[in-house]
Amino acid sequence: MAVAADGGKTSEVVAATGGDGTPAAAVDTLVWVNGAPITTADLDRLLEETHHSMSQEGMRRFDPRKLLDKAINDELLVQQAEALGLEEEPGIRAELEKIEREKAASFWLRDHYRAPSEVGEARLKSSYRVNYERMQLRQMSLRTRDEAERAREAVLAGADMDSMARASSLDTKKLAGGLHHELPLLEIPSPLSTVARNLQPGEVSEIFPYRDAWSFVRMEKRSPAPDDGFERERGTVEKILLDHDRKRSWRAFMDSLKTVVPVREHEAVISAIRADSTQRLKAGFLKGTNDPAFSIASGPSISDYELRQEISHQTMNDGTASFSTVFERAVEATTEALVLDHLAQRDGYAQRPEVRRALENARRKKLIEAYLAEAIVPKIRFSHREFQQYYDQHKEEWRGPEQVLLDIVVISNEEQAEELAERLRAGSDFDRIKGEYTIVSETEANERSWASLDTFSDRIQKAVAGMKVGDVSGPDEISQGWLFFQLDGRRPGRIPSLEEVDATIRGVMFQKKFNELLDEHLRLLKSRSTIVRNESSIESYFSRGS
Repeated sequence: MAVAADGGKTSEVVAATGGDGTPAAAVDTLVWVNGAPITTADLDRLLEETHHSMSQEGMRRFDPRKLLDKAINDELLVQQAEALGLEEEPGIRAELEKIEREKAASFWLRDHYRAPSEVGEARLKSSYRVNYERMQLRQMSLRTRDEAERAREAVLAGADMDSMARASSLDTKKLAGGLHHELPLLEIPSPLSTVARNLQPGEVSEIFPYRDAWSFVRMEKRSPAPDDGFERERGTVEKILLDHDRKRSWRAFMDSLKTVVPVREHEAVISAIRADSTQRLKAGFLKGTNDPAFSIASGPSISDYELRQEISHQTMNDGTASFSTVFERAVEATTEALVLDHLAQRDGYAQRPEVRRALENARRKKLIEAYLAEAIVPKIRFSHREFQQYYDQHKEEWRGPEQVLLDIVVISNEEQAEELAERLRAGSDFDRIKGEYTIVSETEANERSWASLDTFSDRIQKAVAGMKVGDVSGPDEISQGWLFFQLDGRRPGRIPSLEEVDATIRGVMFQKKFNELLDEHLRLLKSRSTIVRNESSIESYFSRGS
């Protein structure tokens, strides 16, 4: 769209001129800002964007007429950015070129790929029967494979696995003799679920690596998925199957594209990146070159720098993954984008009207961001006095959760847990009798210390809410046994220091000052601008559907 001499957009609609020289009302124009029109289509787009980002309650309370003020403000800021030539800044030009290619690829993909959206009823029921079959495992874990093999052989020869696990196992189920809770297969964590899938009751698995040890399991109990649970779990099962189908469909789709659009790997660049694998968490890793890492003949390429950026991004998303895993993910993401970019450019998608509209929207947002960063942000200043004043006025809002002093004990033997519960109900003193039982403490050596209530499980938080100091709660069954606790004290949460909330205060005060300066700046721009409102069209627009 052309830029008018006064810095505004020229209208794509040819409008008549009134006797005073201002444009006459075009059918779809609501306001002219220095000659540039704001149309009903512009407001429709803003309404759609706003609705997508708002909750139902926010939409109910929102006044759509405020969007017209926003559209006027945005147009004024865009005109200023254009007048300053910000669009020609290399950084902004590069961002807009990238956005253009991404939008074109996105619309090309929309027209050429459909993800699976349905799962048949028979398959849903079959998957439910498999994934919700209930299983109870007994596990034993030892430091070395040889130790685990010897223990497994002893169990197969008739040794008591319960006693062996209590004596020697290294995993968290040791205190329960290795016995897990009965769970549906879907909720059993890997690799236990993989191992358990084909075991029948009484069967013992082979040895398998588990965390930092070697384990084996025995199937204690196995029962079919309950018939009355299908409708309750239908949504979960459908999501699992659809996720699986979509991943498989996407992989097949991309593989088919890559047979048509071969991607060339530039070995020297890839080898150099691999050689820097130990440096991927350091800034130097990102200092790549513009040499291509992957390319398409007579088409786009992914540079050394871009691939390193994606590897860094993948690393931030999953800091525990190995370099090889992160590298493969980065290669997959960048080569897929490369192929889609090539096909979109080949088929002329960059010139499609919907792509141009999306790009114009992105262009305006980038220009506004750049202008505000140059015209408003440098003027924002804080003083220590303002910081202290804001902290003093709001510190109660930052007070942490209530703190409690709990005496928590876990009893591994069910009979002892029932006996203790009965004695407590009869009025026995918790502190006096707890030492009579075999107790496993959730805090080291049963030591107690003040802790924020929100650090405990939801179960404990709900129990504490209705207790007074001295009350005892339990027993509650948990993975280690049966939980009891006594509330020995409670106090208000701690108020953080000024230094601890410094970043929060900076964010709040920055936004406050930014809004004040922006409002002042917009008032100045409006005082120097010609803004013509078509009140009849505005009223007609906002009366639609009312």
